Amino acid sequence: MAKLDLSDGNVTPHTLRHTAATCLMQLGTAPWEASGYLGMSVRVLIDTYGHHHPDYMKEASGAITRKRETTKRVVGTPETTKPAIRTRSIRAI
Repeated sequence: MAKLDLSDGNVTPHTLRHTAATCLMQLGTAPWEASGYLGMSVRVLIDTYGHHHPDYMKEASGAITRKRETTKRVVGTPETTKPAIRTRSIRAI
C-alpha cells in the first residue's frame, strides 16, 4: 500500500492524474486510449508524458545500434558499390 502524506494538501487530484499518466505511458498504453481515460488531448499526453513510453526513441536507438551495411572493395577495382549508409531526403518525410 502506498504511504501518502495526506496532510496539508500534499496529495491533490492533479498529483494523482500525473502519476496515472506516467504509469499508463510506462505500461505502453496506446496514447489515444490513455488520453481519453485521463481527459486530455493526445498532443498534451505525448508532449508531457511521452518520454515515459517504452517506444520513445525506439527507432533512433535501434538505428544507432544497428550494424551498418558494409561493402568490401577489391584493391584496383573501380568503386561502383552503394554507400554504406542509406539516407532519405528531409522532403520525403
